[in-house]
Amino acid sequence: MRVNDVVRTDSHLDFYKDTKNLARMSDILAVYAWVDLATGYCQGTSDLLSPFVVLFEDNADAFWCFEMLLRRMIEEPTGVMKRLQSLKHILELSDKQMFTHLSRAGVENFLFAFRMLLVLFRRELSFSDALCTWENDVGC
Repeated sequence: MRVNDVVRTDSHLDFYKDTKNLARMSDILAVYAWVDLATGYCQGTSDLLSPFVVLFEDNADAFWCFEMLLRRMIEEPTGVMKRLQSLKHILELSDKQMFTHLSRAGVENFLFAFRMLLVLFRRELSFSDALCTWENDVGC
């Protein structure tokens, strides 16, 4: 499935119209799967890798930034749950009406936002907005 995910990831960007850039992403994902056999390839990792492939011409730089991001996410397994709680708290303070609506609907656990947080909003935001969010939040 890695090839299909690579072709779909950020396909709207001119950068990926060059098949060499698609090959770079595929190669980095393959190396990561080989280096970290326990994690291997997971759906969504191409979304996390893409900004590094775009930002760095050198595959090694892109790989090690990607590897560090995944390591941080893996080493802090409760990170997504903490972020869901933070999201809940922020919404409770900033938009009481929406928070009350979600609570009445029975989705106050905010698990609907799990994927958004897991792939760091890469699919919900534009490429540039996601990079700004990463810079402010993750410090990549």
